[in-house]
Amino acid sequence: MKLKILFITLVVSITASGQDTLQFTPRGFDSTIKNEFRYLGGSIASISDKTSDVEQGYLNCLYIGKIKMRMDLNQVDSILGKSDKVFNQNDSQTHVYFLPTTEKYYPYYAITFKNNIVNSIQLTGLSTSENISFSSIKLGDHYKTVLEILGKPSNIKNIEDIKGVEWTYFPFPISIEFVNRKVYSIKIYDK
Repeated sequence: MKLKILFITLVVSITASGQDTLQFTPRGFDSTIKNEFRYLGGSIASISDKTSDVEQGYLNCLYIGKIKMRMDLNQVDSILGKSDKVFNQNDSQTHVYFLPTTEKYYPYYAITFKNNIVNSIQLTGLSTSENISFSSIKLGDHYKTVLEILGKPSNIKNIEDIKGVEWTYFPFPISIEFVNRKVYSIKIYDK
């Protein structure tokens, strides 16, 4: 009886999380893909156009749109313009940049800087009118697209604030939030 209840609970929790199945067919390797993460051979791989560098690791794949990890504030402002809001924290600042859209709510970048260097990048919203992606994943993409590109997450948790779920890809610094089975937020950070 306990096993039956556990199975029913598991099925209900997966369905409630918005993922009816985590079965997928990986997209595989395409020689035109550079500087992106892909699910290959049973795990996530960094497809790079640069010679492997142990110090850099997968850093060249850590970008969303034109914003790259470890850019400085001036470089980011030259791409996005001045930030619309700034939130000061103990040892960092988060700058918010609203983006153009055809939707009612503005999508935005929330970029955290430590010592004026990008430490985390988050893109949030329903969609953007610009072609902004992380490893070919865009706001509004169906969760199965994420499965095809990155594979199964290492962890899934409910996020009540957005009535959605968050997938994380430990040990990689990647998290993706879904609302109604569609990508709502993408976050990457520098370890």
